[in-house]
Amino acid sequence: LTITQAYAQVDPELCDGCGRCERIGHCYAVVLEEEKAVVDRRLCTGCSTCQDVCHAGAISFVENV
Repeated sequence: LTITQAYAQVDPELCDGCGRCERIGHCYAVVLEEEKAVVDRRLCTGCSTCQDVCHAGAISFVENV
């Protein structure tokens, strides 16, 4: 587990709505809306677990500025 000074961002073109990222037990930042993952950047801790479990490669991180 690596905590970064960044937040997750989902590419809706790549997201297939599998929900793996939404089922991470400690995370409240990722939800599915209209069968696509959406991240509330205010709740994202930058743990990168969602990126690790995303088999579609749809999640990247953007540095907090």
